[in-house]
Amino acid sequence: MFDQIRLPDTIEIETEYGIETPLVQGTYGKVGDIEIGFEFIGDKSIRIDMSADETPIKYLRLRWNNAHLGNEFRYMNDAFERTYADLYWADITFARRYPWYLLATDTDTTIGVGVKVRPNSICHWTISGDSITLECDVRCGTRGVVLKERLLHVATVVRDIYEGNVYLAHRDFCRLMADDLGIFAKEPIYGFNNWYYAYGISDREQTIADAKYLAGLCEGLDNRPYLVIDDCWQPKTCRGPWIPNEKFGDMTELVNAIKSYDLKAGIWVRFLKNEDESITPNMRFDVSHRTAFEELDAYDDTKDIDLLDPSVPETLEYIRQDIRRIKSWGFTLIKHDFTTYDIFGRFGRSMSTKITSGDWSFRDHHHTTAEIILNMYRVIKDEAGEDTIIIGCNTIGHLIVGYAECSRIGDDTSGLNFARTRDFGVNTLAFRLAQNGIFFDADADCVGVIPGNISWKNNSQWLHLLAHSGTPLFVSVKAGDLDDNEYQAVKDAFAINSEQMDILEPLDWLDTKTPTKWKINGEKVEYDWTIVKD
Repeated sequence: MFDQIRLPDTIEIETEYGIETPLVQGTYGKVGDIEIGFEFIGDKSIRIDMSADETPIKYLRLRWNNAHLGNEFRYMNDAFERTYADLYWADITFARRYPWYLLATDTDTTIGVGVKVRPNSICHWTISGDSITLECDVRCGTRGVVLKERLLHVATVVRDIYEGNVYLAHRDFCRLMADDLGIFAKEPIYGFNNWYYAYGISDREQTIADAKYLAGLCEGLDNRPYLVIDDCWQPKTCRGPWIPNEKFGDMTELVNAIKSYDLKAGIWVRFLKNEDESITPNMRFDVSHRTAFEELDAYDDTKDIDLLDPSVPETLEYIRQDIRRIKSWGFTLIKHDFTTYDIFGRFGRSMSTKITSGDWSFRDHHHTTAEIILNMYRVIKDEAGEDTIIIGCNTIGHLIVGYAECSRIGDDTSGLNFARTRDFGVNTLAFRLAQNGIFFDADADCVGVIPGNISWKNNSQWLHLLAHSGTPLFVSVKAGDLDDNEYQAVKDAFAINSEQMDILEPLDWLDTKTPTKWKINGEKVEYDWTIVKD
């Protein structure tokens, strides 16, 4: 597989009844009612299709032998969902999983092996001995999918080799995987998000004050910023129904107030968690789904009783109605959050060994989890339309390509603890920057400013890096909380980021999870991520 794109040496299909090895002749294999086919597409990719009647299929595993490159190569992973300071280059580790794709380099030559975006399975790679294995999870929840003679395009495997700059090789490989499916905003996305100073406590008056403050920071800029209202505006914390609470009141009036400062208005939602009493039981997950959510039990006092099943057409129509309502208020950016967590019962940081657990399925037993998620993303973007920007947060990067202009590529940074910003923000920017402008606009998250918590020496460097990254810059600060020097620094950063013309490249990312050495427009810049106190 590393040397060239070719048919796998071993094929294994795991069903609810056990493991099957199909009889393969050329590019076609069959076992029982299960059929699998391969189609070469040029010399860089191979398409994998599968069909079956009644046999519930869980996994397809493909192994290529004689694939180990040798000890001089190092390997880089991606993540199933967002990153959690868990991307890095390392020597061969047989227990390591490589979600979606992996890169291997000896610094002179870089090889990429992966699957194209929007597969109908959850894919990861492993390396063992001299072999490389692709596992395609085609389950429906944790149960086998019943395809009912339907042809499933499982994934398209891609492989290519590059000489020279490793970072540029990463970008080129992302282009190969993306298949030109990415969609992008007409103007660079940047602005305010109130989460990392408000942490859920805000109101109408504070939002208008923030709008006035942001307008001053972006005075004279042609591309106007977004003011994004995060979790705080709805009646109940972190859940629907998605109507305004008493502190926010008439949302159309609020949006008009924001627009009066020549700003764009954005809003946060969590579509799959909703306590609206009009939602029918059939729109929610079956009760057996609860056994999967050991992490959710500890995180959320309502557990999963108010989670919506996105495989149900009525659920998707309900989400469409939420989007129509939000758009009718005048919002032109919607940030949707928690869908991965609400479906799998865990965040990406807990997916290193299992994507999900328990015994559960969606109400639609005939589509894979990946298909159901893809359809949900498609419905959200379709209803939002071209005039409304979608930011996916806690979404699956490899699946949301083409269904969101922007993706939050890492876990939360912080307005309270710079170690979190350093570990999550810097790591995700370094190792997923190559996806920016190819998969989507890659949002490495906010600069959170709360006086007395994070030293400006630390925050100013994170601000500078993001401003020059060519990716969206969001700042979270309460109106009036910047001193004169900080105010000017943020103003300068917004002026730069409103155009996003800079070219950023990590330099020492082969040796550390949190690079300090970068190149901005060809000039070397060094940052000091040592945590300091004012």
